[in-house]
Amino acid sequence: MCDKEIWKFINSFAPWLSGIGAMLAVIVSLYLTRRDRNIRLAITATVSDLISPGSAETEKVITIDITNIGLRTATVVSIFWQAGILKKQNFIMIYSDHPLSHNLPKEIKDGEKALIIHPMESFFATNRETFSEVFKKHFIKTKLRYFRVGTYTTTGKLVRCKVSKPLREIFLKELKNT
Repeated sequence: MCDKEIWKFINSFAPWLSGIGAMLAVIVSLYLTRRDRNIRLAITATVSDLISPGSAETEKVITIDITNIGLRTATVVSIFWQAGILKKQNFIMIYSDHPLSHNLPKEIKDGEKALIIHPMESFFATNRETFSEVFKKHFIKTKLRYFRVGTYTTTGKLVRCKVSKPLREIFLKELKNT
């Protein structure tokens, strides 16, 4: 008799557990459906060595890699740099005419990439004064820790990420030289 009572007690939890399981399944499916509607981009900004065919010399370039990791097609309109800890300033990047760089605006579908390549020398020749004004001599390392690169899309979505440590170190070296 004791066994029947124990099984009755155990079976009384079954409807509750199945109800909770069904509710969790609905929540997960709604989350996944909603997530696929949003534009999802992954951005990396780093420094690279570009090797030209037939040449032994390498060229230092800034590479900004934008990957569409969502299902929705995204159109990248522009690239910007963001500096500042409390008072943030955005600087639209002037496009490079590098032959390996994609032209903007660039439409990227699911899993595709847009690659922006900017030669280091011309980048700092153009932007050294602007960045030295933003990153005054005080707390340069701290300010560079909050340095971001981002992109605007045609839907108004703003996506940004931290600048890689090697690129931040090059910025630090360039800013200390000014």
